[in-house]
Amino acid sequence: MNKYPNHLLNTAINPLENKLLMKFREDVARPIARGMTAIGLKPITLTTLGLITGLAAGVLVGLQNLPLGALFLIISMLCDALDGPLARFQDASTPFGAFIDSVFDRYVDFVLFAGIAWFYLSQGDQLLGLLSLLTILGALTTSYSKARAEALKTEVRTIGLMPRAIRLILALLGLLFPPILPIILWILAILSNLTAVQRIIIYSRKLHHPYTTG
Repeated sequence: MNKYPNHLLNTAINPLENKLLMKFREDVARPIARGMTAIGLKPITLTTLGLITGLAAGVLVGLQNLPLGALFLIISMLCDALDGPLARFQDASTPFGAFIDSVFDRYVDFVLFAGIAWFYLSQGDQLLGLLSLLTILGALTTSYSKARAEALKTEVRTIGLMPRAIRLILALLGLLFPPILPIILWILAILSNLTAVQRIIIYSRKLHHPYTTG
């Protein structure tokens, strides 16, 4: 028996997130996927468009254009939310698609928060620039720890206080309402790194005790 219970490390956000995700797939994504299929749209097209618009969002933010950056981020998030359901609807899910989607997500994450760092550093605000860079560190470590655990054949779940979807939603809110962006950066910098630590602890524990649950 694992003497280190990890249920306290699992946040209550995930069951809610999973329920919302299931509802989104059934009530929203499936009808949209049906329409996209009717006009011949392919999942890789959405994935690529999500990358391009996500990179554009980060560059625009760095160039001090937060409203336009927010618009491009919304487009990128919609593409990212719909490419998976579209692939499943078309029975076109492949390991390559999952791989390229994950890689593109990392590029968008980095460029978006690098753009926010650039935005503040160009104004001479080193603290908020640093918080943006710390958010990048937490985001990349969070995703890498899960990917590495999966590569080691460890059972993994999306756990932690700040998964990617919530990071992007908070970032979007900050871009839409710039006065609250500094507060959001504090939240992101702290909780994204706490999420990384949560995953490192739980996945490490599973590697030591592969037959435990929770």
